[in-house]
Amino acid sequence: MRSDRLGEACRSAQSRREVLERYELVLQALNEAVYDWDIAANTITWSDHATKVLRVTPAQLSTPTRWRNAIHPDDLPGYDVAHVAHFKGQNDRFECDYRYRAHDGSWRWARQRG
Repeated sequence: MRSDRLGEACRSAQSRREVLERYELVLQALNEAVYDWDIAANTITWSDHATKVLRVTPAQLSTPTRWRNAIHPDDLPGYDVAHVAHFKGQNDRFECDYRYRAHDGSWRWARQRG
């Protein structure tokens, strides 16, 4: 009985790995980056190829504050307003277009949804 549960757990883990691999392939094909922001812990986790898609360094993506610091100063007020409106329940989801500094110093456009 124990070996059956172990075998099932291994198959389940393998299945999850395959799903994650397919998900990463889809993100790469779409040229999209995905993130998971734990607001309470103030941590953010990005998809594997986010640095390539966004053309930033891993350091820029290491914390929510570092990412916020990369946003163009003229676009930061709108970014903050969009977050506050979402957190207050005025919008079903966060959505904002803004410029951010890429690793080569250029300004690039992002459309962020969450």
